[in-house]
Amino acid sequence: MWVQLFILICALWGLNLYPEIGNEIQRKYARKKYIIFMMVLFCLQSGLRHIAVGPDTFAYYQMFNEIRAMSWNSLIDMFIRFIENDEGKDPGYKILQYLFAVVIPSYRFFLIAIAVFFFTAMGNFLYKYTNSNKEVLVAIALYQCLYYSFMSITGLRQTIATGFLLFAIPYIIEKKWTTAFILFLLAVSQHKSALLFAGFVILPMIKKPRWLLLFTFIAFIPMFKFGGKIASFLMSGTRFEQYSMYLEGFEGAGAYSFTAFILLLGICLFIKSKQMTNANSYGYIFINAIAISILLTPLTMIDPSNMRIVQYYSIFALITLPQFITILSKKYPLNIHIIIFIILGIYTVFGLQYEYGFFWQDMSLGSNYGLNIKFNEFDLNK
Repeated sequence: MWVQLFILICALWGLNLYPEIGNEIQRKYARKKYIIFMMVLFCLQSGLRHIAVGPDTFAYYQMFNEIRAMSWNSLIDMFIRFIENDEGKDPGYKILQYLFAVVIPSYRFFLIAIAVFFFTAMGNFLYKYTNSNKEVLVAIALYQCLYYSFMSITGLRQTIATGFLLFAIPYIIEKKWTTAFILFLLAVSQHKSALLFAGFVILPMIKKPRWLLLFTFIAFIPMFKFGGKIASFLMSGTRFEQYSMYLEGFEGAGAYSFTAFILLLGICLFIKSKQMTNANSYGYIFINAIAISILLTPLTMIDPSNMRIVQYYSIFALITLPQFITILSKKYPLNIHIIIFIILGIYTVFGLQYEYGFFWQDMSLGSNYGLNIKFNEFDLNK
């Protein structure tokens, strides 16, 4: 709670620290410095976390130590078996760990390296597709509200994959296919689910985002009823079949807050799609991405783990929500960016109670590990 609050306060302070004054070049430079400032804070928040933070940071710690002990030949054999027989799971991540451990055999530095990589990609994404510090401010609050619990404190493989895809987005839009394809393959090597992002390639071809949004609104309710069956059918006999367990139902499943948010955002974008497209030449592409996330959101009602599928497209909310607010603020004499920031901030700090500690503090592992012993990272090295 306190770390989240500190970062949000720093985000507000950053508006005064890096004011957008002067000509266009000076304003862009101020926005660049502001983004770097916030991404550094995000890197520290994620990279310095205790290994008990998040549901699987400790599991990845155990995996890192196991990979360090393996031979290079064993890793190559594992990769070959995966290619030939689809044995194992995301061997590219294991190879990445091994290569890192050869140079720096420290899981702590590995976490920091992942944080630096991902937030460099996210910072680049925000810099390219936002227009003001206030838009960045809203994006920061939205990230802390919706994406912190995954990208910052768990899911290392998919966090790396998402980083590669964020870097790939400009190349896809600009049709620089060679670079985009290489980045896409690197993402898939880290987490197989990144294959789902291949659908982004067709989004620039859909020039009328309102029609796609309308379709997804209509399909949303049937997806509640038949989404799991449709996904299971499409996955049958493919390399995604091992993930079919996420379509069998999960007691207590349901990302209701996220569902309400993404539907409300979709309605807002439907209303202002023309203005957003006129204001940003790529606006319709990002609206299309939100439409795809609306279509996939019902799968989170089957199992909350399916959020990892939705996030490849819903992450464009970091761009579309701030842009929508910018358009709205031109009509109403209110500081709507700050209002939305405060609302998201209050919900994040008081509504989302994620346990957090730095690596030098004492914390106990979650109940999923069956241990209740408090420790810090220095204890592990004794």
